[in-house]
Amino acid sequence: MLVGREAEKRLLQEAISSGEPPFGVLYVFGVGGSGKTALLREFAYLCGEAGVRAHHLDAQQLTGPPLPSLLERARPGRHVILLDGCERLGRLEDWVDEELIRRLPEGLLLVLAGRDPPPAEWETDPGWRSLVRTMPLDDLSEKESREYLRLRGLDSRRQRSVLEFAHGHPLALSLAADAARSSKVDFDSAQEPGVVRVLMERFVREVPGPAHRAALEVCALARHTTESLLAHAVPGAMPEELFGWLGDLDFVRFGRPGLIPHPTVREAVGAELRWRNPDRHAALLRRLRGYHAARLADDREEERRRALMDYLFLHREDACIRPLLGSGELDGAEVTPLRPEDLPALTEMIGRHEGRASAGLAELWLARRRAKTTVYRDGSGRPTGFVTILRLSGESLDDEAVRAAWRYLERHAPLRPGEAAGLVRFWMARHAHQGGAEVRELLLAAVLRHVFAAPPAPACTLLAASGPDSFRDRALARMGFARLPGADPGAGSAGHILYGHDWRVEPPSSWLWLLSERGPVEDLPSGVPPADGSLALLGEEEFTAAVREALRNHRRPEALCSSPLLRSRLLVRRTGSRSGEHERVPALQRLLLEAAEELKRTPRETKLYRALHHTYFQPAPTQEQAARLLDLPFSTYRRHLRAGTERVAAILWREELRGPLKPDRR
Repeated sequence: MLVGREAEKRLLQEAISSGEPPFGVLYVFGVGGSGKTALLREFAYLCGEAGVRAHHLDAQQLTGPPLPSLLERARPGRHVILLDGCERLGRLEDWVDEELIRRLPEGLLLVLAGRDPPPAEWETDPGWRSLVRTMPLDDLSEKESREYLRLRGLDSRRQRSVLEFAHGHPLALSLAADAARSSKVDFDSAQEPGVVRVLMERFVREVPGPAHRAALEVCALARHTTESLLAHAVPGAMPEELFGWLGDLDFVRFGRPGLIPHPTVREAVGAELRWRNPDRHAALLRRLRGYHAARLADDREEERRRALMDYLFLHREDACIRPLLGSGELDGAEVTPLRPEDLPALTEMIGRHEGRASAGLAELWLARRRAKTTVYRDGSGRPTGFVTILRLSGESLDDEAVRAAWRYLERHAPLRPGEAAGLVRFWMARHAHQGGAEVRELLLAAVLRHVFAAPPAPACTLLAASGPDSFRDRALARMGFARLPGADPGAGSAGHILYGHDWRVEPPSSWLWLLSERGPVEDLPSGVPPADGSLALLGEEEFTAAVREALRNHRRPEALCSSPLLRSRLLVRRTGSRSGEHERVPALQRLLLEAAEELKRTPRETKLYRALHHTYFQPAPTQEQAARLLDLPFSTYRRHLRAGTERVAAILWREELRGPLKPDRR
């Protein structure tokens, strides 16, 4: 059963119906299982329908030099020879001789099919281009895939899981359809090792050794594969050799950031590894996450953005996160800030999807400094989508969505001095609006740029979305963005639904770590509970007063049990949201001591540390005796103590607002 391939069939029909074929050789190429054999059978049928003789061969049937062996089978008059499995004959340039092609008998058309891409000169050299036509055999479109599955007896509901696995790959579609028809549940590659094994055998002809198999597994799990990633993930091997071997595989292409495998290969290799060695699968994911997490410290913003997307891609097996990641095609898009000439295109886009009123508001917001807009462009520079993030303040421009967001912050998550919050106010793709994988990937990339661009992170990030969407609720909840109470349609938000994440409760570095620790969640509700109400969001004055009190009680754990610092962001970050007093009190004692020891780094502040040391950490019986130990007048000692206390409070306040580079999971 052949579905699709209309352009390919049309090209052959035109060639065999013309007075003289416009080319002597048609080369069809594609990855294993892409339907080359089925297409050649269809070509043979079309030849028969047109009254043209056709001879269908497999490369294994040839004896002697390939091209002369084929020409021996030529007959006078219009004739087509179809040769399958050309990859078994070695490199095309080694046996397809230009002079022999020029001497093909009149009326003969050679159709060759194989896995390997054609030599570059076949497509660039004018002489070769007059002789050979190349035909890449791509995957089936979603429409064609659905039609194939319908003909195989799968309704639209049962089709979804097969489509997600096969990505339009014909053999994968066929095998998964067989499995789905014989089962009462949706297709799951984890439950079908037979399907995975057949695909693996078709894709990977030979793996030279264990290091090469490990490299293939890395390539399947990682978003892009580079030599440096292979050096980290396959220690002791030669990354240059592994990278070269991967690049020579017919199902691996060269992308701008690195090697990218065919999506069905990702599915098959990943599923086979999970089934064969789940411990190795988990260990390899941890190693890859560690590599990309380390890249987050890079000074270049674009490199940090790529590292974040690479890190998140490793969670694609999570049913909720996967649809947010798209296909990775945004890596090929041009990403720029808003340009003045973009305004008409963006407002037209908004007006078409959300109406005139929304477009009018967008015109006002896009012209303001508090709005940061990221535009994604196609090859011609035209905007294909954009995301606008506002820095929230009390000013709303009569925008109900902004007012609802500000009202939520005032009631539930008030900002402290020096803190800021952002609202993703507009986000859409040119054609899909807020639906489809492309726009979800665009949104995720822009939000992460906003949060991880440079410290300090925003206190909160809120997101306004148009209309209800239960899938979006689940996906955003899995990412830690809860649907916010009091901001649903009908609550004054002009049809928008608000989601949000408080980075003070779960800072960016902890969010990344917890994303992995939570693991895949199959049945999340449409929203998640609000942040732990026990967290104390202290103002700077309250925080400083709490530090003074905690220093005085440093050697009295029972007194520290009532310190509001135990519920501060920095303590919760260090000990975890589920920790109790028995963990937080020692952590607070360590924290105070570490902050004080920062003062020893400069001679000017060492005297402040000594005052703190003899008063709170190794205290003298009285402050007068502490002054005598330090050989200081009492007034000078008191001045040093006050200054040291203020410096410790300032150090801890900075950590409260910004957080350390990596979470402390002691």
